Amino acid sequence: MSTRTPSPFIRHKIREIQEALARPVTAFETGGFRPTGERDESWIGRVFLCTANEAAAVTDSQGSPLYPLAQLYLPDLPFVPEQLRHITYLTVFVAEQLPYIDGQRGIEKVDGHGQTYIELTTTLGQNGDGWLVREYTADDVLIEHEFTGPDRIKPFPLKPVFKAQDFPLWDGGGVPDDMAAEICTLEDYYNDAKADEDRLHYYEDIVGDHHSYTHKLGGYPSFCQSGIDFGEYEFVLQISSDEKANFNVVDSGSLMFARHPQTGAWVLYYDFY
Repeated sequence: MSTRTPSPFIRHKIREIQEALARPVTAFETGGFRPTGERDESWIGRVFLCTANEAAAVTDSQGSPLYPLAQLYLPDLPFVPEQLRHITYLTVFVAEQLPYIDGQRGIEKVDGHGQTYIELTTTLGQNGDGWLVREYTADDVLIEHEFTGPDRIKPFPLKPVFKAQDFPLWDGGGVPDDMAAEICTLEDYYNDAKADEDRLHYYEDIVGDHHSYTHKLGGYPSFCQSGIDFGEYEFVLQISSDEKANFNVVDSGSLMFARHPQTGAWVLYYDFY
C-alpha cells in the first residue's frame, strides 16, 4: 500500500478530474443466489423471451447460428444509460467464434504537399454479423421460449449492483484529449527534481478501485489493449469473460457494445489480453 500523501494542489486536481470523469454504472455479479423464475431477472448464458415470430433458432446475416449470451431486464436496475431508458429487455446472442473486427488502425496517406501521414480509422462490428442485440419495450408482447446454446456456457442469474463512480482506463479509455494532456503534465514523470507528492498518479489517484471490469450498463469500457473511439456511438453495455459462467472472450477479454443515440443502431468492439 502506498504511503504517499499528495500535496494540497494535487488533492484539488484529483477532486476536479474525478468530478469531471465519474459516471454511474450498474455492475452485475454472477450467481450466488437462487433464481426467482420471474421475468424481471437478468441472466448470463440464458435468453428465454422473444416475440412470437422470433421463436426459432437464431442466425446472423450470413445464416450462421447464434447462441444466447445474456438477457437483461432494465426497469428495476439502479442505473440505466439515458438512451436505453425506454427499453424493457435487452437480449444478446453471439456466434461460437467471435467475428473478426478491425477496430482502430492507421492508414498511411499522402497530403497535397507529398508528405505522408497516418489517418486513424475505426471499423466496428455491425449488429447481425456474428452477434445480435434485440431490444424490447413495454409495448412488445413477449412469449417464453428457451433458446439453446453450447453446454459450455453455464446460465446464471445476475445481481445488479449500483456503483456511483466508474472511471476510464488510460490510453483511449475515455479521457478527453485536453484532460489527458493536463494529466500528463501533472504526472511529469521525467522531472527528477519533482517530489512524488507533487505528481499526479492517474491509476492510484483517479481510478483506484473505481473501475468495474464486470458485466455492466454504463460507465466506461474495460479495454485490455489500447482503447478505441466509438465515434458517434455511445458505449452502454459490457459483457465480460466470466469464469463462473464459463464464458471467455478469447483470453479474459470483454465484449463492448455501443449504441447510436439517434438511430438506435448497435456496434461491437472487443479485445483481450
